[in-house]
Amino acid sequence: MKKVLLSLMSFLSVISLSSCSRLAHIEDTNGDDNYELCELGEKDLYSARTSSLVYSCIRSSTKEKANISCEKLSGVMEVYEFKASSDKVYKFEVDYNVERGNSKMFIFANGESYKDIDINEKKIYEISNLSGKVKFRVAGESATIKINIVKK
Repeated sequence: MKKVLLSLMSFLSVISLSSCSRLAHIEDTNGDDNYELCELGEKDLYSARTSSLVYSCIRSSTKEKANISCEKLSGVMEVYEFKASSDKVYKFEVDYNVERGNSKMFIFANGESYKDIDINEKKIYEISNLSGKVKFRVAGESATIKINIVKK
């Protein structure tokens, strides 16, 4: 009886902990030619903690660069992070490609979006007048994405 009760409590604990995260991908409901997010809102994007569900995702990063390629991303994930000093200017070359689904990539600092990253473009972004942790975040709704970030 004790084993059954312990097993039941363990099972319920696992279920309750896993219910906090998404168990299914967020479907793309606005068509193939529209990459704008439909379901994820500001609360999801700018939360202190991120949550995502991915399928076939490869990530690599160093202090100088980050690469990510996901077959299917739903939710919000951090791609790259660095510590900024307000007296310095930082430059990053970002290549952000969305093949399908909905997605948004942005630079996040001090609890808010600092700058949006353009979809399907390779571009250099300057970051200045920020101190503390600066993060590159990507949000997706069944999104197939490839991102390369290189510090210049």
